[in-house]
Amino acid sequence: MRSSSYIIQSRLEDGKWILVHGYSGAVDVVEPGVVEFLAAASRGDFVPGASSGERFRLCAADVETLTSRCYITNRSEEEEREITSRLAAALHRQNQRHPGIGGVIVPTYDCNLRCRYCYERRLQEHGRAWLGATMTCEKVDAVYAFLESRLRWAGNQRRREPCLPPRNPGPSPSI
Repeated sequence: MRSSSYIIQSRLEDGKWILVHGYSGAVDVVEPGVVEFLAAASRGDFVPGASSGERFRLCAADVETLTSRCYITNRSEEEEREITSRLAAALHRQNQRHPGIGGVIVPTYDCNLRCRYCYERRLQEHGRAWLGATMTCEKVDAVYAFLESRLRWAGNQRRREPCLPPRNPGPSPSI
């Protein structure tokens, strides 16, 4: 067993950690000992059984939960890559069947998570100055103006602005 290669972890203000698993979708807030346990598992120090649980103060139920939520896995890195490739292909097929207006706005590539599996890691080759570049306020305003015009156009095509709440039928009758 080992830690999954698809774990995003970040320390919270209260000292706990948030874990997000990239292909299972699991999101959990955990104690620092769990993060230490996962780090040991990624180094190969994880040995199933009571000794590992005692070493990092995790009970068998906690280890089972980490396993069921894919933080700990028997899969190889290649098997995990295959899972994410299949998920990406399925999402792509769904998007092709149901196209719509969509996109991704990336105001900066200066992400502090540094996930081991992130496809954007190759962007680090461009250097710190390039990664640290951010969108100007003018560019952000231009993006919002463009999206607003597209949504208004799409709404007119349907005779209704798609982002508006449902039509209000008027005041309720008095009883």
